[in-house]
Amino acid sequence: MGKILFISNCDPFGIGGGSFATHAYVKAFSEALGGESYIFLPEEGCSAIDDTVLSKEYIRIKRRSLFPKVWGMISGDVQRYTDSAKRIVRKMPGEFTYAVCNGSMSSGVLVDFFHSNNIKVITIHHNYEYEYFKSNPTVSHLKSLFLHHISTLERNAYIKSDYNIFLTNDDKLTFEKCYGISYGINSTLGVFEFKDVPPLPVIDKICKDNRLTFVITGQLFHEQSIDSVSYFLDELYQCLPKDCRVIIAGRNPAAILIEKCKCLPNVTLIPNPENMQDILMQGDVYICPTRLGGGLKLRIMDGLRLGLPVITHNCSARGYDMFFGCDYFKTFSNSMEFSKAVSSIVSLYKHGRINKSIIYEEYIKSFSYNDGLNRIMKLLKL
Repeated sequence: MGKILFISNCDPFGIGGGSFATHAYVKAFSEALGGESYIFLPEEGCSAIDDTVLSKEYIRIKRRSLFPKVWGMISGDVQRYTDSAKRIVRKMPGEFTYAVCNGSMSSGVLVDFFHSNNIKVITIHHNYEYEYFKSNPTVSHLKSLFLHHISTLERNAYIKSDYNIFLTNDDKLTFEKCYGISYGINSTLGVFEFKDVPPLPVIDKICKDNRLTFVITGQLFHEQSIDSVSYFLDELYQCLPKDCRVIIAGRNPAAILIEKCKCLPNVTLIPNPENMQDILMQGDVYICPTRLGGGLKLRIMDGLRLGLPVITHNCSARGYDMFFGCDYFKTFSNSMEFSKAVSSIVSLYKHGRINKSIIYEEYIKSFSYNDGLNRIMKLLKL
C-alpha cells in the first residue's frame, strides 16, 4: 500500500478539542493504510505517545527561528513542516502513497510538491480557517499580516486535494460556497473517539435530591469562551430552576468570569480541573452556550459520552445532526428558546424519561472509533 505522511499542526496526544480529533484521525489513518506512517508533529507537544497508533516514526519539528518566520510573512508559507516533509519524500522517492495534512496550512503549501511525486493528498479541515484566524484575538499578528495568505492556502488546499475531509456539513457547504468546485472528493466524516469507550458503571445515576446540576466546560481564557460563559451568566442563567446547581469548569478562567461567578451562590467555578470526567459525572445536564466560531464543538461529545442530555446554542450544534429532534438534545438561539429547552429537559427528568444508557448508546453509534475507521476506509475504498 505504501507509506504515508501525516502532518499534524498540533500535538495529537495533548489536551483540547483539536488534539482529540487529530489523535483519532492519526490512529485511524495509520490503521486503515497499513501502519507505515511517518507522523510530523510540533516539538513542543511532548505528550506521551499513544502506543496503539500503528506508526513507523514520529518526527518532531522545532518552531521556526526569526528569519524563516519573517520570510514566511513574505512568501506565505506560514507553517514549519515544508522543508522536513520535502526532505523525507526526496530521501525515499516513490515510497509514499498518501500525505494526510491536518489543516490547510501545510497542504496549501505542499500539495503541488506531493502531486509531483505521485502522492495523493488528504486534507482534514477542522473548520473554516479564514474565519478562525479572523476572529481569534490570540493570533492578532496573523490577523493583520497573514489573512490573505491563510485564505490563499486554504483555497489551494481545498481545490487541489484529492480528498477534503470535513468535521461538519456546514463547513463543507461553506467551502463549496466560498471556494467553488474542488478537483477531489469532499466528504463529511465528523469526529470520533480514538479508543473504545465502554459505558461507565454510574451512567444511570439520577440527579441527587431532585436538584438538577447543569455543567459547562471548556477553555475559559479566550474571547470565544469568555463571550459564551458571560452570555450564559448574564442572559441564560435566570432561566434555570431556582434550586439547581451550576458547575463551570475549564482552563485558566478569565478574571471577569471569576467575578461574575462569585456573585451567584449556586454557581461553582472549577479552574484547571485535573480530571474533567469527574466534573461531568457530577452533572445531570450539559450546556454549551458557545455562539461564536465554526467547526465542531467537541466538548458536547464529553456530555453525550456520559449520557447527559444536552442544551446547546445553534452555533455549537453543527456536526451533531444525528441528534436533532431527540428529546435529550435541545438547541436554542435566544433566551426564550433556551428557557423552553430547560423546561423540556426538567420535565423529562421529573417524569423519569431520561435514560443515560440510551443516550450513551446513541452517541457511540456515530462516534465510536470503529465507526470513524469504517468511514475512512469507505471513503478511500479500502
